[in-house]
Amino acid sequence: MSMLSHLHQLFNPDTCHTSSHTLRWKDRPLQGPRCHSHDVEPWGTAPYRPGCKRSWCNGGTRTFNDLTNTLLHPSQRSLPPWLLTTFLRCLACSSQRLAREVGVHLRTSSRWGWWLRNAALSYAMHRQRAGTVEADDRYHTAGQQGPAQGGGQQSLGRPPRGRRTQREPGRGHDDKARPALLAWVSRQGAGSIQATKACTVQTVQKAADLAGPAGSTLSTASASSDRALTGYEQESVKHTRKGYARGAVHEHRAACLFALLQP
Repeated sequence: MSMLSHLHQLFNPDTCHTSSHTLRWKDRPLQGPRCHSHDVEPWGTAPYRPGCKRSWCNGGTRTFNDLTNTLLHPSQRSLPPWLLTTFLRCLACSSQRLAREVGVHLRTSSRWGWWLRNAALSYAMHRQRAGTVEADDRYHTAGQQGPAQGGGQQSLGRPPRGRRTQREPGRGHDDKARPALLAWVSRQGAGSIQATKACTVQTVQKAADLAGPAGSTLSTASASSDRALTGYEQESVKHTRKGYARGAVHEHRAACLFALLQP
């Protein structure tokens, strides 16, 4: 039997809720998540979550627990299946494998996976990078999508896109089936990837405003859309002249991120 089948024994309600309480509050005192009042008192446990302790907020006159205002708050499931699902998602398990290991329906595991991916993406997109931020772009050729030549029942109104088709010259664009990907990697460790229709001045400026705070240092290539960025201290290298690093000015981290994801 697979070793993953025995992982549920490690996820008991008391341990899960103790860990969530420590992660949520750490050394801070309890406070109402809606009104931030410290006038709180114990209020029993949640009826559908074993081991989850509730508290009463006298400022907001409402109850709350450690999962209030989080992704798991609307769910009626207990906390151990959610933590086990998160652990298996980090191992790149499929929805079918996840449903079998956790003991839920396939549609439930697919929905949970979508919620977790969307929450992780939202957190990464809204977290701004600090320090020197490296930027790089890559054009991803779309895969085999659409009906096959001379066959298929569904018509999407366009010819099929193949992996070995000849790429059009120039920079990538969504109309050429080559959308642009922008990578922003801080030298302190945080990074994110954004998808855009094209690498224009407007799209790159908007992506930079989401990725890094104003006034930070950007290490980019010498593309025209990168040079036109405003509000940042910018240093660039010229790839057209075989320049890839000039002292501390380089974009190796962003290029390595694409090198790991492209296969």
